[in-house]
Amino acid sequence: MFSNESVNQMVSLTIRPCREEDLQHVVTLSSHWEEEQITTGYGADDADYFRGKISPFFLLALDGETIVGFLTASLHEASPGEIALFPTGGSYLEIDDLYLLAPYREKKVGTQLMNTVMQTARSQGIEHFSLYSSSKDWKKIAMFYERLGFTMWFIRMFQ
Repeated sequence: MFSNESVNQMVSLTIRPCREEDLQHVVTLSSHWEEEQITTGYGADDADYFRGKISPFFLLALDGETIVGFLTASLHEASPGEIALFPTGGSYLEIDDLYLLAPYREKKVGTQLMNTVMQTARSQGIEHFSLYSSSKDWKKIAMFYERLGFTMWFIRMFQ
């Protein structure tokens, strides 16, 4: 997931759910994400992957008619011993992907996507959220999510 935003800039875009006819554009964005090499281990996903993500929790950011970013998330139920942060049997939404084209970063577009997906989830009774990030710029990413109310759970590193 990548979003890197300053506090003062904001762009007015349309945020809406992804549709089948949008998938090829999302695949192209996914390829851009891979080419940027901003996320450790990220490989572009194909249309089948994204087709399986179509739900109220797959959102697009559009500037006019141009898709400039996307967010995917999936609904999970906390199983005993699976994730100690949420009540067993309770639902939580995991943010799977968040990508913005470079010119749209630091303009609160990621915040708009996150706020929309969390509002959608809350309207369905989902109050818990989880995510992870493999961004190479992890300090900025952590600050972005902390501004949205997320708390660091653990850090995993490699050498």
